[in-house]
Amino acid sequence: MALPTAFDDLDNTIRELAYQLATGIHSEDALRQRFNLTVVQYEAVCRHPKFHKLLHAARVEWDGAQNTVLRAELKGAIAAEEAIPHVYAMITDKTVAGTARVEAFKALSKIGRVGERAEKGGAGAGEVFKITINLGEDRKLEIVKELPVQVIEHDADYADA
Repeated sequence: MALPTAFDDLDNTIRELAYQLATGIHSEDALRQRFNLTVVQYEAVCRHPKFHKLLHAARVEWDGAQNTVLRAELKGAIAAEEAIPHVYAMITDKTVAGTARVEAFKALSKIGRVGERAEKGGAGAGEVFKITINLGEDRKLEIVKELPVQVIEHDADYADA
């Protein structure tokens, strides 16, 4: 049985799978698909002793107190993402009070970062990568690079799957 392309670097793949399982963000089925594993391959990986060690270490790290803020932020982001269709439905529902629809629109706009690029440097402005190195005695070395604007195209075939 040939291993999938995701297993070109077996150690990193197993480590990443263990970490993703430890976080509990995605279902096992979603992870199996993400890593391009058949059910048999996935079960074989999960039975491997090295995988058990990596999963245990990942769970200890993920559940540690130092990750509390990260876990809370991630759960909040996931909840916000899952609420998007409901918020959109509220915005477009003419039976909902106008002020509530405006507030829902503001919340949705904030999630989608609508208007942020325009505020940073004009409509369509790209992200900026900046490094500042303090050399001492009020001397700085700054490297500023404007990154190209990234456009995410809608793929109807993928969205319907």
